[in-house]
Amino acid sequence: MKLVDVFIEDPFLFNGVLTYECSKAIAPGCRVLVPVNATQRIGFVKRSYEGEVDFELKHVLEIIDDTPIVNEELMELGYWMAKTTLNPIIRCFQAILPNVLRPTKSYQDKQTQTMVRVIDAKASLTDKQSVFVSFIGESRAYSEARKVSPSMLKTLLDKGVLERFEITKEYVKQDINALKSDIVLNDEQQAVLAEIDLNKYKTTLLHGVTGSGKTEIYLQCAKTVINKGKQVLVLVPEISLTPQMIDRFQKRFGQDIGVYHSGLSNQEKYEQYLRVQKNEVSIVVGTRSAVFMPFKELGLIVMDEEHDDSFKQDSTPYYHAREIAHFRCQYHQCPLILGSASPSLDSYAKAVKGHYQLLKLKHRVNLNLPTIHLINTQKQLKQLKYQPLANDLIQALKRTLEQGNQSILLLNRRSYSPILRCFECGHVLVCPHCDTALSYHKDDNHMHCHTCDHRELRSACPQCHNTKLDMVGLGTQKLEEIVQNLFPQARILRMDRDTT
Repeated sequence: MKLVDVFIEDPFLFNGVLTYECSKAIAPGCRVLVPVNATQRIGFVKRSYEGEVDFELKHVLEIIDDTPIVNEELMELGYWMAKTTLNPIIRCFQAILPNVLRPTKSYQDKQTQTMVRVIDAKASLTDKQSVFVSFIGESRAYSEARKVSPSMLKTLLDKGVLERFEITKEYVKQDINALKSDIVLNDEQQAVLAEIDLNKYKTTLLHGVTGSGKTEIYLQCAKTVINKGKQVLVLVPEISLTPQMIDRFQKRFGQDIGVYHSGLSNQEKYEQYLRVQKNEVSIVVGTRSAVFMPFKELGLIVMDEEHDDSFKQDSTPYYHAREIAHFRCQYHQCPLILGSASPSLDSYAKAVKGHYQLLKLKHRVNLNLPTIHLINTQKQLKQLKYQPLANDLIQALKRTLEQGNQSILLLNRRSYSPILRCFECGHVLVCPHCDTALSYHKDDNHMHCHTCDHRELRSACPQCHNTKLDMVGLGTQKLEEIVQNLFPQARILRMDRDTT
């Protein structure tokens, strides 16, 4: 009797399996459709074996995959994640796979494309029909053929010269032109690059100030790895950083690189997953989930801005992309480069203790760091009758305007005034729901709670009923008003939660 152990998504099982009878052996890592009570579920095969049981077994209803959808490395990774993070095994495999392939309670169909092909090349055809059949070639998208001549397409389909068939929609490769780089590494960059060993598993923390040329180090390392016929994974924390990193790598190498992040549709993720699985790409740039791509010849992983919290998964299964990257680099015996201008404490501590290699880029490429002025505003504010902008800042804004340039003023409080206090008894007006101080918003003349969004209109103190309320502190609305009064000719834009 052929038996198969199957993981299914159900909280009562945790890491347990259900055993079913099957007509043939199924490879671990394949998905199957199985009955569970009165429902049908998509399960993930753990193992298939010969055995006998003294009770009745249910049968596997359908074998969804002919071959495993995860390779041996990702199978090991799933078990390792379950053991080290105390997550259910099935949830770990769901995190590894794109949505279309995940073993869940329901089956998601892949998007297909309708094609046409020639099945009777010897049929008697008119000259126009012969030209049309030549256009079809081995196969052609039905939509393309229909644009040429819908009536002729229908006629040839009815005659049995052509037939329609479905294929799984695949990624259409784009042509990218490489741009010759004339960048010359400075002495500091050359020294750092010489210290990075790309031939073995080793973790390097690249601590470089902003603008020191860390990305150029990544590009130089990637070039060496790709020339060896291996693949490179570049992880970035946010989708907003992905386009610029993609642009740098595509223009440097002239390749249509792989892209993987949460902004892609389920079908687009599936297409990118297949590209990596078929070894069609040498470079992949993506966010946290890209760390699970099915590489066969991984030669380097780069984590840019490694300190960012976005690399942590905050829902089941809980994990940190850095730990997954460690596992994969150790499996492939390739280096891991962690780059940041402000490394995480745990990474920096490991580097200081010698567990990681610590390399530093202390200077910007253009050797120019911004000049920072720290102003003691205590005396100036008293002289200016507590106006919140010091003279040095006002003069700097004036010079910038005269030069036709722009300025940014950062203030971490929205509203007109963050606190309303009774002038008579000193009572601070608070939200009736969460006891948070109410902030006054001048644009709608209401008091807002920034915790629960409660709003109210109050003109007197609730304690002593005094109508004189003192506005304490500075918010973005008041700052906008002050700057507009100081510079009436300036065009001012306020960006906060109330305006964006």
